[in-house]
Amino acid sequence: MCHQFNSKELAIFHKIKAAFDPKSLLNPSKATPELHRCAELGAMHAHHGKLLHPELERF
Repeated sequence: MCHQFNSKELAIFHKIKAAFDPKSLLNPSKATPELHRCAELGAMHAHHGKLLHPELERF
């Protein structure tokens, strides 16, 4: 979802989720991922000292 929706749309998703789940008990960060939960953050693999697909934006 980090690439699929812009920051304004993600903010709306966060507000809706907060309205229905104010204590963030239901699947935290699943439906509306936070940046630290985006796959891009922990999935950067280097092979022989080079990143795969260096042209892709990293977060």
